[in-house]
Amino acid sequence: MSWKEILKTYIKQATSTAQDFLHNDEPMYIWWTEKVRMLAEDGKTGEQIKQTLVKELPEMMAHNKNFMKYLTRGNRSYALHDVDWGKIVDDMEDDIAEFGLARNR
Repeated sequence: MSWKEILKTYIKQATSTAQDFLHNDEPMYIWWTEKVRMLAEDGKTGEQIKQTLVKELPEMMAHNKNFMKYLTRGNRSYALHDVDWGKIVDDMEDDIAEFGLARNR
């Protein structure tokens, strides 16, 4: 396996770990949905909301001790910079659309 393939696998696994936590941790999911709602009410477009979330999500999750434990569990430890935050936000686009926002793709 080449180093590029190893790196892609590592990023995919770290991103999946972060997605799992965001979906399964109620306080984080509530923060996410409330943040989307607040930005939508402020008149932000779907793309503006996604850009804001890509910036704020890693910081929010970094302050969550449970997430950091979850991210570094087992034989492999991932770091915040291993996570593809843009993919997480893109995968949550249905949540953004749920609040009546147009998809800006």
